[in-house]
Amino acid sequence: MPLGRVCQRRVFTRLFKAVSAIGSRVVTGPTARAASRRHDAGVARRRKPPGEFVYTDVTVADPEEGIRQGIIEVRTASVDAASWHARWARRWGRVYFALGLPSAVLAGVAGATGLASTSGRIPAAIIALVAAGLGAAATFLDGARHREHHTAMSAAWQSLASDAHTHLLADVPSADWLRTDGRAALQALSRRRARLFGLTAPSADEQSPAS
Repeated sequence: MPLGRVCQRRVFTRLFKAVSAIGSRVVTGPTARAASRRHDAGVARRRKPPGEFVYTDVTVADPEEGIRQGIIEVRTASVDAASWHARWARRWGRVYFALGLPSAVLAGVAGATGLASTSGRIPAAIIALVAAGLGAAATFLDGARHREHHTAMSAAWQSLASDAHTHLLADVPSADWLRTDGRAALQALSRRRARLFGLTAPSADEQSPAS
């Protein structure tokens, strides 16, 4: 075997051993374990349906405290769902423009190239095929509809979160309200939240606090 290849193999072998040793220390270190826990938590959040709140066994001292905790849970879950739908609305918006705009531009370029001269027919045909492919992908994915859906859902969840937050600021501090109207308000918020699990944005009347 040539001397240069032997030296190259030894260098790669030592480099591989060094990287493996460093990797083993990093993987088993406390920083890596913490990063792994954060990653698992992120995966769990991504797999959780938007608006879902994991209920825990919470013992409250009185019914008024239970109503307050319930409204806090609705607000927390609604804010999370509104953010989730807003992110997907932005993503589908980027998909819509990334496919639709080049398709329209290339279609115009193909037409101009084909009409300019007879020698430009083949490049024009190629450009037209690319434009047709982008247009077909945009139609198949229907990014505009998905963007509108997630935008409407984000607004609906944000409306629910705002109403729950308003109750926490204006009504929950009153013990009389908690005893008389708190249970009905929590049930109304919970019903609106349950309807949003059907992935349909409610009408303006259904979003009102009185619904």
